[in-house]
Amino acid sequence: MWDSARRHLREQLRLERGLPSLPGESVCGPIPLSATQMRMWHRELTTADGRFANNVAAPVVLLGVLDRPALEYAVERVVRRHNALRTAFEETPEGPRQRVRTVGGGGRITYEDLSGGSPEMVDRRLAATVTERFDLTAGVPFRVVVFRRRPDDHIMLVVGHHLVLDGRSLSVILVEVARCYTEYLDGGPVRDDRPIVQLDQFVRWQGDWMRSAAAVPYERYWRSVLADPAFRRFGAHPFRRPSADDHSGGRVVCRVSAEVAARVDGFAAAEGVSSISVYLAAYQAVMEGCLGQRYVVVGIPAVNRGRAELADMVGLLANVLPVAVVEPASRTLRSAVCLAERSVAAAYVHQAMPIEHMTPREMPLLDPAESPIDTFFAAYRQAVPEPVLMTGLELGPWPQLRAKDTETPVMMTVFIDDDGADVRLGYGEWALSESAAHDLLAVYTALMDAGTRRPDVTLASLLGTVGAP
Repeated sequence: MWDSARRHLREQLRLERGLPSLPGESVCGPIPLSATQMRMWHRELTTADGRFANNVAAPVVLLGVLDRPALEYAVERVVRRHNALRTAFEETPEGPRQRVRTVGGGGRITYEDLSGGSPEMVDRRLAATVTERFDLTAGVPFRVVVFRRRPDDHIMLVVGHHLVLDGRSLSVILVEVARCYTEYLDGGPVRDDRPIVQLDQFVRWQGDWMRSAAAVPYERYWRSVLADPAFRRFGAHPFRRPSADDHSGGRVVCRVSAEVAARVDGFAAAEGVSSISVYLAAYQAVMEGCLGQRYVVVGIPAVNRGRAELADMVGLLANVLPVAVVEPASRTLRSAVCLAERSVAAAYVHQAMPIEHMTPREMPLLDPAESPIDTFFAAYRQAVPEPVLMTGLELGPWPQLRAKDTETPVMMTVFIDDDGADVRLGYGEWALSESAAHDLLAVYTALMDAGTRRPDVTLASLLGTVGAP
């Protein structure tokens, strides 16, 4: 373990001694929203014209004969198990409140027959389903739609409102649906008595903690981060969401070769940093060199589930940890990765405090149209959650969603494996064209290659040699 990570781990353990125990009982409400939920609620109010649906989604291709009763039973079991999937929201004189419905109503599955439809038509239906808004007052912030392409070929699309779900929650839901489906077919009704933490319990715990003295070091840290000039230079960001956003966007993919990935790993080991910091530093430099962002703010999604009891919880826990860098391309790769390593490690130590807790004056990022944040996510392939396995069914190729599922202009995802790395660049068409996204990825991979060969040359100079626009 490298020294910087060891220091930050010691700091995290020291801070966590002040974390209170999670509440032992769930309540039906009404209870206030968490700090992160408040940002989503604000976005819901400011985009009530349909400009942006605050949904998260996961599509799964199921190949084989689908047993509808088993699937319906499995989904209903998951809805009854997790309060978040039965939560209704309302505006009150005291502010927005959430209440858990005691009777499951979000377990219904809808089916749609797309037999004979073109791939383009299937893409349009997936996108339309992802972006269909929820009635948050009804207590059904979650839906499952099954598209039939052939008798033995279906797409199961799980969609939830971001107020009650994050990316990790979707993984939990898919795994539990698969387990209940399989156990139902193999032996009848399923009993799952494992205790889990519910969303309303977590919200109350987080509120109590943020009002305690234990939260002071976390808040002090984020106030110092948000004082960075990069958070004050919104005019330097080239993208502004248009007044009418139709969610059009896409994703382009490229492969970092085993040779380049091995050089990245070797360089990272020599510098005492993680390989992820190398990928991040190159991304920051490309955002400046290609898109003219002198002040680069990159959001690092954090699942915020460091406690074991939160691993299987369904709810909105994830935070976006902002890392700000001024003129990253002016640095060498060697200095850039050291800065990235320190910044990200410190941010993760303090992830329990959502930055939305800061006042609007200190955190003026509530409106997606004004946000300067682009997003970067990286993981080692073996860290991906357990696979979805269902009796009698095989998983087909993961479908591409044309609907853009993040409010940020650009989102890069890196999955590192033993033979290289897959790099995916998601974009909104209001920010980048598909050809521009391909060009951006080509420059990024070329910079990784050049930077690991010449780590003491400024990234700006290297960008000039790899054809950056």
